[in-house]
Amino acid sequence: MIRLFIVLIVTSTSSCGNLVSNPKQGQTTSGSKVPYQLISTALFPSPISTALSYLVGKNSFPILAPSKIPTKLSAKTSYTQTSYKVSLYQCQSLLPLNSSKIGSPPWCSGLAHHFGNFSGTQYSTSVSAGHWLRVLNRHRTQFCGAIATRSIKVGVSRGIHIVLSGTEGTTRYCEMTFYLNGWSVVIGGGATLSSLSAAKHEALRIIEFMREVQMPQNHGEVIIQTVGDGDHAFVDWTYNSNLYSISSYHSANEAFSMAGSIAETLPVS
Repeated sequence: MIRLFIVLIVTSTSSCGNLVSNPKQGQTTSGSKVPYQLISTALFPSPISTALSYLVGKNSFPILAPSKIPTKLSAKTSYTQTSYKVSLYQCQSLLPLNSSKIGSPPWCSGLAHHFGNFSGTQYSTSVSAGHWLRVLNRHRTQFCGAIATRSIKVGVSRGIHIVLSGTEGTTRYCEMTFYLNGWSVVIGGGATLSSLSAAKHEALRIIEFMREVQMPQNHGEVIIQTVGDGDHAFVDWTYNSNLYSISSYHSANEAFSMAGSIAETLPVS
């Protein structure tokens, strides 16, 4: 049914190009949440519109991209037949798409200038996509290793409980996990888990972010690495046999904002 809906929308709007469908039409009653808008590349903000115009047609599965980002970002792209990736940078001046200066000294180098990424990868089956989602995040969640010797479960908001992992004899925790509306959330790194009260405050902060946006699917995984230069935040989910990712290198708020504005591009003839 989802495939049929998308085909009908594309057929009815391909001659117009700039029409945007009602996002509520993309939702089904079968429990599969599909809040993607079908939107032409021209209606995305710069530099995403330019990046999408470059990418559309280079692979055969839906390109999903945020329709809301901060201004004055520069972008570079990479792709294969079964994947795409757009990296966004905050450079001192706006640079053209795929400029060699993006991410290179002295114009825009270092992770301090890296705003984030959005990407998609097509797999052979939905099972395979789910497998690689777990593999991908397994490497991002090695916060405790063998040092975790205790865990506690604490209620924080409206039936949501957090599980904190740490070591005996210290008030600091190395990892926090909880579930919200089908999403698994893992937070670690130590910068915001110095005590139980600090951990609860961080959990409530992330819960508030996630409640403010329409998440791009009814299940997925969020990984947040809290470090000195901000939140390294990753939002990943599967849609059919595809794995999609949004990340922000310095702000969980920005990652959720981008994830909440996800839209699907129309094919360009």
